[in-house]
Amino acid sequence: MLTAMETGRNGTVHNRVYETVRHELMIGDLKPGQAVSIRYLVNRFNISTTPARQTIERLRADRVLVIGANRTPTVPVLNRDGLYDLRDTRVALEGLATEKASGYISPSDLLKLDAHMDNMHRAIRADNADGYLLNNWSFHHIIYQSAHSPLMLGIIETLWARAGPLFRLALPSKGHAANSMAHHVRALDALKKGDAVAARAAIENDIKSAAEDIAHALPD
Repeated sequence: MLTAMETGRNGTVHNRVYETVRHELMIGDLKPGQAVSIRYLVNRFNISTTPARQTIERLRADRVLVIGANRTPTVPVLNRDGLYDLRDTRVALEGLATEKASGYISPSDLLKLDAHMDNMHRAIRADNADGYLLNNWSFHHIIYQSAHSPLMLGIIETLWARAGPLFRLALPSKGHAANSMAHHVRALDALKKGDAVAARAAIENDIKSAAEDIAHALPD
């Protein structure tokens, strides 16, 4: 069993587990209402209770886990008000990050965006939700990372850890994938042209459109 004294890629065991669970939240591997207990982390990662408890404390501080039934840490289940609050915050920050990225993004990163676009198209044709969501996050992350603002990137990653579990709810919505990819195409085209305004608008519209599809899947 791993202990808190052992180190992973970016520090202690709980840092490694925290980063793993946070990433799974961002790409929608964990579902709204899913329990993420100390026992779950201990059994899954073969760690002791101390790093499991530390991981949960950090995720709760990020507000990406809440205390659910039977005092069990749980992925939040948002209502429409919570969804729209999250949407508006994401629109503001991710729109700004995209606008800033248009002045900095490198040719190599633009090629990576093209590759992720191809991967998303293949995932849609194969009805591969996991592949689509992973490449969707990677596409957005490259853009936001290119804004050269570590503070903003960290906040955006936390917002995605809160939003990610909801993304899978939008996938069955008719036209969702096509609409999302259309926004991605416009964003990438604008970034290649250095058009900050158009790039920002495309990402903002992507977020708004996805939120509406998610809202239809939420209970009244």
